[in-house]
Amino acid sequence: MGFKLTVFPDATSRDDVNLTLAFDQSALDGPIETFTSGTGANQQSVQVPKIVAKGIPKQDLIVRNGQTVIVTAFDQTDAQMTHRTLGEYLPTILGGSLTATKSRTFTLVLATVMVQDQGEAIR
Repeated sequence: MGFKLTVFPDATSRDDVNLTLAFDQSALDGPIETFTSGTGANQQSVQVPKIVAKGIPKQDLIVRNGQTVIVTAFDQTDAQMTHRTLGEYLPTILGGSLTATKSRTFTLVLATVMVQDQGEAIR
């Protein structure tokens, strides 16, 4: 989980680079569940996370040597509320607290290409 970036560069003879990019941004969506199978000595358990993901499957672009391009941006907002009371169905006014938190993550993906000549190939 997190941010995953896959890049396939292909330098051309025209001093630019063909880039193929793929992105995925994922986060945990609820508690991790445990799946158990078998009995006794043959029993096995596997933890199965629930994830929510946003991604761009594939992008092709050409970037000139020394050029920086904005590829994409991800904007994620997370909100969480915690409601505590003295009893399960009692209102907050009888005692308790209500807490809210909100966070925002903005991810900007830039690509800069620097083609370096490594000399002639050995024959």
